Amino acid sequence: MSQDIWGAVEPSARGTQRGNIISSASSQTDKALTPRPLIPRRKLRHEDYTIGWICALEVEQTAALEMLDQEHANLSQDPIDSNVYNLGSIEGHNVVIAGIHATGSTASAMTITQMQRTYRNIKFGLLVGVGGGVPVTTDNGAIRLGDVVVSKPVDGNSGAVQYDRGKATDGRFECTSSLPLPPAVLLNAAQALAANRVRLLQDPILTDIKRIKTGNKNLRKYMYPGRGQDHLFKKNYTHVGQKQSCDECDLSQLVQRPEDNEGDESYLRVHRGTIASGEKIVRDAVLRDKLAEQYQVLCFETEAAGITDLPFLVIRGIADYCDTHKNDKWQGYAAAAAAAYARQLICYLPIARSRKPANFDSTEQHQVVSCSDEEKIQKIVKSLKFDLIDGRIRSIKTAHDETCGWLLETPQYENWLRTAHREAHHGLLWIKGKPGAGKSTLMKFAVDVSSEAGGNRSVISYFFHARGGPLEKTTVGMFRSLLYQLLTKLPQLRKILCSPKLETWKTNDSFEWNIELLKDLFTDAVKALGESPVICFIDALDECDDDSQARRILMFLYHLCVKFAIKWKTCFRVCVTSRHYPNISIPEHLSLNLELHAGHSSDITRYVASELRIGTDRTAQAVRTELQRKASGVFMWVVLVVDMLNKENDEGCSPRQLQKTLLAIPDDLHMLFRNILTRNKQNNEKFLLCMQWLLFAKRLLSPEELYLAILSGTSDEDIPTREAIDIQPDRVVKYLLNCSKGLAEAIGSRNRTMQFIHQSVRDFLLGEHGLESVDPNLGDNIIGQSHERLKQCCHNFIINNYFGPDKFPSCSSTHWTSFIGYATRRILYHADIAEGEGITQVPFLEKYGTSLFLALTTNREASPLYVAAAANLSNLIRILPSKLSYLEAEPSFWVTPLFVAISRGNDNALRAILKAQAEALPTTSRVHQLYGSLCDDIPKSKYLRDQFKLRFRLVDGVSPLSYVAIHCSERMLDFLLETGRWLPDTRDQDGRTPLSNASYCSVDQRVIKLLLANPEVDPNSRDDAGRTPLSYAAEAGNTDCVTELIQDSRVDLDSRDNKGWTPLSYAARAGNAECITELIQDSRVDLDSRDNKGRTPLSYAARAGNAECITELIQDSRVDLDSRDNKGRTPLSYAAEVGHEYCVTELIRTGRVDLDSRDNKGRTPLSYAARAGNAECITELIQDSRVDLDSRDNKGRTPLSYAAEVGHEYCVTELIRTGRVDLDSRDNKGRTPLSYAIINQWIEAVALLLRTGKVNIDCTDRHGLSPMDYARRLQLAYLVFACLDILQSPTSTDDPILNLAHPELEAAN
Repeated sequence: MSQDIWGAVEPSARGTQRGNIISSASSQTDKALTPRPLIPRRKLRHEDYTIGWICALEVEQTAALEMLDQEHANLSQDPIDSNVYNLGSIEGHNVVIAGIHATGSTASAMTITQMQRTYRNIKFGLLVGVGGGVPVTTDNGAIRLGDVVVSKPVDGNSGAVQYDRGKATDGRFECTSSLPLPPAVLLNAAQALAANRVRLLQDPILTDIKRIKTGNKNLRKYMYPGRGQDHLFKKNYTHVGQKQSCDECDLSQLVQRPEDNEGDESYLRVHRGTIASGEKIVRDAVLRDKLAEQYQVLCFETEAAGITDLPFLVIRGIADYCDTHKNDKWQGYAAAAAAAYARQLICYLPIARSRKPANFDSTEQHQVVSCSDEEKIQKIVKSLKFDLIDGRIRSIKTAHDETCGWLLETPQYENWLRTAHREAHHGLLWIKGKPGAGKSTLMKFAVDVSSEAGGNRSVISYFFHARGGPLEKTTVGMFRSLLYQLLTKLPQLRKILCSPKLETWKTNDSFEWNIELLKDLFTDAVKALGESPVICFIDALDECDDDSQARRILMFLYHLCVKFAIKWKTCFRVCVTSRHYPNISIPEHLSLNLELHAGHSSDITRYVASELRIGTDRTAQAVRTELQRKASGVFMWVVLVVDMLNKENDEGCSPRQLQKTLLAIPDDLHMLFRNILTRNKQNNEKFLLCMQWLLFAKRLLSPEELYLAILSGTSDEDIPTREAIDIQPDRVVKYLLNCSKGLAEAIGSRNRTMQFIHQSVRDFLLGEHGLESVDPNLGDNIIGQSHERLKQCCHNFIINNYFGPDKFPSCSSTHWTSFIGYATRRILYHADIAEGEGITQVPFLEKYGTSLFLALTTNREASPLYVAAAANLSNLIRILPSKLSYLEAEPSFWVTPLFVAISRGNDNALRAILKAQAEALPTTSRVHQLYGSLCDDIPKSKYLRDQFKLRFRLVDGVSPLSYVAIHCSERMLDFLLETGRWLPDTRDQDGRTPLSNASYCSVDQRVIKLLLANPEVDPNSRDDAGRTPLSYAAEAGNTDCVTELIQDSRVDLDSRDNKGWTPLSYAARAGNAECITELIQDSRVDLDSRDNKGRTPLSYAARAGNAECITELIQDSRVDLDSRDNKGRTPLSYAAEVGHEYCVTELIRTGRVDLDSRDNKGRTPLSYAARAGNAECITELIQDSRVDLDSRDNKGRTPLSYAAEVGHEYCVTELIRTGRVDLDSRDNKGRTPLSYAIINQWIEAVALLLRTGKVNIDCTDRHGLSPMDYARRLQLAYLVFACLDILQSPTSTDDPILNLAHPELEAAN
């Protein structure tokens, strides 16, 4: 580290410390300005990010980035997502940081919507930045500048209220909009942070603020301004003069504030309460206090009002007091304080057990999941499990005594278990049998015996269940169950989860397993078995939901067994049962035909001997023999016939009569079912209704629910009411047994459901015209007639138990409550299918539709069309009178029926809406052609899939057609415009058209072309701000859109908005170089257009600092490089102020700029650079002899004066080193640079000035106060003593100021 005669250091060597937070000498090192080491950024997945961090201003976003522990590599984005994200992590939590291009609720809403589109796993958001404080006193003291305010629910509101939305009541404005409640986890974390923070000796928030190295020239704005800069004026005293600073304001109008903790700057105050959000910035102290009193508000801001679809917490650093005295002096520090609080809050958030994501390096996309992450692996295993994963096997009755044991002695079974001769059968046993033969009972017996055998053999099984839930009858369910059992019983196999195949694993709970991944993992698990023997039983393969899947499963298992038996020598065996599949042949396996085996016939003999109670005479024995012969190996047939014969025997029939009965019974199982239905027609009406409920109910019903359902379909006298309900379990079972004629049974022990006794019953009723044999009137419309009947049952039950539109009273019977819930929520489901099958529901909906639709939603203002679209009731949509109102936003929650159908993936509802619109127009209309192409697109359409989890909640005031232009395909927009019902230039609340909104978002260019091709679209439409579509496209950087608009001869390329900004101005401000290139190539564009402030595009580009933009503009000779705005400032002035070295260098290099140009305040570019501490810019300027280093502005202040005031050590050093500045220059107040350094406690600056030996420490200002006087008044005795030491030995290398440590400081004070 080099040192000169003043003891100063090079700019890379030392940072700046705030006076009251002084580091030890060892910390005065190269840290402050040394760039961070270049560490390869981790690349995670979109689903790994769970927290959204939203900032409205650049100063806020920079502070947010400084709070990250790690910064991650960028990921791909949705094509229409125009946000720019910074990704990183804080204490194990992965965070997405997004800036907002403008203040206000609309911009924040758009940012959140697009963020949720790209990062679907975002659970909640943090809205972090600066706000305007209300000078009231809370439990933590008076709210002052630099404090932090955090939203907290108070008195029924969410902690964030929209103060500019409401209604007038009794002469006062009543707010009606409270924003969403913050999630409990954020509120709990905030409380935990507050509770733990007070126990610490050092404030962790202040520690995190120091993460922002203010020694870096570009981060000076985040320095602590000092309590002396906290000015609160009386509310009726308005700002004086045009300048931002309050130098001309009357200090006697300052409010005398309480002294609570005023001198304690080691602890940052945090206040929790209500934050008000609105579209307009509050700049009126009187209005501030009025609103604050009305809503108990602590802070005002402008972004939270736009966020409605994401739970969030608002965190605001107080930068001003919402009065006319607003300025940016506290903005940087306030932003840092808010960001530091947000970081600490995240540190207190719990980390989910599997939250740690897989690390995908940018150079290797297939990164293996860490095997050491046991919690993540445990969650993956748990995710395989599902409800009723073993429901079917538990519902199968245990085998009758002394049956099924023969299976263990068959050659096929014995050979299957033997290791020898595995090559002959590969460990695959296929047991086949007729429907109802008893395969499932036999399989359950085999599973139980194998499980009880003990040893080191593991047994896994899966029983398909066609009457069960979706996963119980699919291959996905089978593989999930088998894999779950393997990983649970053999934990060592969990190493397969450390596989690249799991790169698609998502940490959210809604992850859906796919069949290919499951098959791969199951294969890996079996391959890893080694010498661990596993037996796998799979029952009822024929009950898989797709017949083609049976063949695929068999072939997969066969190849698996062959591969493992021969190549990997694993001990894996599979036993499968199914019906006979004559079209499926598998080589080299063991096969057993159940009904042809003698052991199975013996089981039937034993069952008949045990259960048929008809005596022992010769006739009875003949009946038994004949029964066994006719059974043909079908156990289900035997069970039903035995029950029938026992019943007749109990009624007094003789053995001869029983013999005749048996001879009359058909020997085919389906014919037996038909015989059961026709031989006794008593209660046929209830039987039919019972079968219809079992076949067509939306879900399985409990015995009690089915009991109520059947009663609801009989005479009115039988329909139970809440008061008259009397459900006795034994009575219900007998009733249902009688109604179903023994074809249904209650399954399960705890949550029992009514199901057919066998899948063959369902097959018979639907496939063999079984229902028609009961009621010929069903004809060929069994489905429609049945759903109409079930709808009527639901309606009857509702009518007899209806207690008003808002609620049902409490009921002691949970069964009544359960079925009234089914009736109200599923009645329209049945009506929808009945309508689809040709049974009109128009009269029914006209009479009862409104109330029934409202029963499906908690929103009492929802329209029937919206509810139908949300519930996918496509057939009812076609007959609704309001079916063409699909693009009208619903009251109170701003969602259209069309959008809810899209967002929920309700393809049928979407088709119905589009078809209804098409049918309302002549057949010659082009709409019909568009409808056809849209329907073809729906199953594969990207916009549908991508929006499935996105709520299409409209931002208040944005037109639905604009949302179609932004979010949907060009074909959808074309369809809607072709109807002629929607004006293509319809304006939203802000006056924007669909073209304007689409131009701002990165939409498919076909959408832009479609809108421009429409003759009713004005390409120059101006919104309330006077902005055009080209203006928005240029600001957003949508180059393709800009090109498209430029090519349209109608577009005004130089249109000016209300601020006088042109599209080129917006492109320059946003730093969009490609858009600038497109615009300046057209001669119609004025490159030097001046806005209302007199600023040119170059002026904005210089402040934005984009090198490409600046190069494009500087190289064009038409641009005035030294243009002055209304404040007299030039592009060089702005570039120097914000520290854009490239821009300063390039402007100087042109030779076409005045390096000493003075603005209306008399300030030069060097003055601005010195005040901001921009080292590189200062270096460039002071090297040029044309620059007056001691220029004085209208206040008489020099660049050195400004640098000393804000403590920019490097700037002070460089200016002193030139020898061309007056170190004791006095401004109009008589103050010198040393005075300002001492007043603001910048220790290093004081040391640098004193070491020159050329400053007068006793010179007085116009108040008669010298620098030493200020030091004494501020009770900075330690600083006075250090100054005296320096004066006594100005050339000493031992700096008493920089060596000051906390003990000496405290002792001196």
